[in-house]
Amino acid sequence: MEGNLKPEEEKELKDLENKNLKTIIEVVEAIKADREIMEWIDKIKGHEWVRVVEK
Repeated sequence: MEGNLKPEEEKELKDLENKNLKTIIEVVEAIKADREIMEWIDKIKGHEWVRVVEK
């Protein structure tokens, strides 16, 4: 699909991808910095059903 885009469309798409990636990184960092959320994640990871699915 990218081969059919005009240069300005490719730039717009790349800018949007970069903006989205930046947002994702910010959200992940915020989650990692939130102790309560990390405790819930650890609790979920420790559940027996999760351990079965991960194997």
